[in-house]
Amino acid sequence: MERRLLEATQRGNIDELKDLISSNELILKEMALEGAGHTPLHVACVAGHLDVVRELLKHMPKFAEKVNTNGLSPLHIASAQGEVEIARELLTVGPHLCSVKGWERRIPLHYAIIHGELDVMKLLLSVSPESIEETTAREETALHLAVKNNRFDAVVALVEHLKWHKKEQMINLKDHKGNTALHLAAAGKNLQVVDFLLRGHTLESEIVEVNSLNESGLTTLDVSTLSQHIEINEILVQAGAKRGASRPVSGDDNIKGGNSHQSDEKPQDEKPQKKSPEKPQDEKPQKKSRWARYAMTCWSLPCSSQGQPTV
Repeated sequence: MERRLLEATQRGNIDELKDLISSNELILKEMALEGAGHTPLHVACVAGHLDVVRELLKHMPKFAEKVNTNGLSPLHIASAQGEVEIARELLTVGPHLCSVKGWERRIPLHYAIIHGELDVMKLLLSVSPESIEETTAREETALHLAVKNNRFDAVVALVEHLKWHKKEQMINLKDHKGNTALHLAAAGKNLQVVDFLLRGHTLESEIVEVNSLNESGLTTLDVSTLSQHIEINEILVQAGAKRGASRPVSGDDNIKGGNSHQSDEKPQDEKPQKKSPEKPQDEKPQKKSRWARYAMTCWSLPCSSQGQPTV
């Protein structure tokens, strides 16, 4: 019967789903008691069936808290796919769902940012403003992820959110390698982000720390020098950026910037890569099927961007 229920959920057959639940009122409870797994609610979120989501939550709201073997809760999936109404429905269970941690301690907000789903990101922040303080297992903030994945609109919205809640100093938080969001923007040759953080009118000029050192002893100007971006160098110097005094900068000091929809990497031997043409920032990817997008959500995150400086 479980298989039939999952198939009805995937097809969005609400009448068959109701019949199966009414014929065995314990079926959902039994499925909820199982360990981490792909519940009917996960399937309904991947398939985008709002009415099925509502029906399942009515009978078994605990499904919303389940994290499957890929490290995804139903809200993680809805956030990655940009399903605003499904995310809104899931959040009727409680705002605590915004803080459910999945793979590498990522919360739904992180998935919305990585996949460029701005409307869902704003919904999650409105329901749980403090969720912006959550960091991943690699100590990445939401702003780190937005910069890494070239989500400029998300960068702007996150900075405005931090300013509104008087948490601007979070902009200077470092990831597990000591890189601030400005380090990453400089490494990824992201002129738009560097210009916004240092010359935009949203932040006071002294908020962003331009001379913060990462674990390699590099300032943002050191990183920009490695990236060989003249305009970014000029903006940094005008903002008071200096070279690090700990040691000379060499080509071995690599920091991973943006130009990727994948947030980080597993340790691996570096191999020479052919430089690929730069893509316009905030370029909208072609729409994929829901199941293809779900597969991409599961598998795209641990890899690094190619052709960019990395640490």
